Amino acid sequence: MLKCIGIIVNLNKDITLEVTRLLLELLEKRGIEPVLFGDVAEKLERPVISRSTFFNRSSAIFVVGGDGTMLGVIAEASIKGKPVMGINMGRLGFLSEIEIAEINDALDIIAAGNYKIDERMMLECQVHGKKLYALNEISVHRAVYERIIRLDVFAGEIMADSFYADGLIIASPTGSTAYSLSAGGPVLSPSLSAMLLTPVCAHTLRARPIVFPDNEIIKIRVVADADVSIIYDGMEQRLNENHAEITVTRAPFNARFLTVKNRNFYRLLNSKLNEWSVSGEEKI
Repeated sequence: MLKCIGIIVNLNKDITLEVTRLLLELLEKRGIEPVLFGDVAEKLERPVISRSTFFNRSSAIFVVGGDGTMLGVIAEASIKGKPVMGINMGRLGFLSEIEIAEINDALDIIAAGNYKIDERMMLECQVHGKKLYALNEISVHRAVYERIIRLDVFAGEIMADSFYADGLIIASPTGSTAYSLSAGGPVLSPSLSAMLLTPVCAHTLRARPIVFPDNEIIKIRVVADADVSIIYDGMEQRLNENHAEITVTRAPFNARFLTVKNRNFYRLLNSKLNEWSVSGEEKI
């Protein structure tokens, strides 16, 4: 049984505090200790603890927010081996496990110990000795939009492709349904172990996505003078130098998702993307 649940909240959403109060009450009724930190703890008049203490004490972490909030938490939680469950407060909620109306039933399942842990591969990016981690994707983009950049891509020491483009995306199977999909990349089942390279607006007739095995070492070299940005799950690392080299590999740890449902990936994919593409009464 999970004895202590950490709760991370997106305070930019209108009703997250109300939902969090409900969550605190329902957890405590089941004998599960909830913990908070930072502004959320203060607003709800709960004991304020440090971020490191929060992660160390938590058996699992609930994220009250949307996919962006999940992505902001997942790397730190994964490094510490903590499973994460999202309670969707956003629009798409592709990474979330449950909606608000499902909280009570989900907690019954968790209290009974009938949950599962779904592991997903993550990505590691190394640049200038610094390591960046992402669940969805790591992308390399031109920082100055007046010109395109040349990117050479190597699998180990062998050149795999070279093209002029706005940038490229290295996605995990989980991330194949995010930015890479919008750039024309294929969908990969999250059960696969692979890395997907998708060019962004390549100025060529032959640029195509490439699927690499998960044990490949992908090197990206920025040729000639160009300022580039590395975007990892929505966070930015600017490279203000020429001829930069970025290495992307599989991370040495997996993301761990706490699941209470038996969901089919392909049904979820069609349901969520259909919901994203229409609005209001048009939703089916």
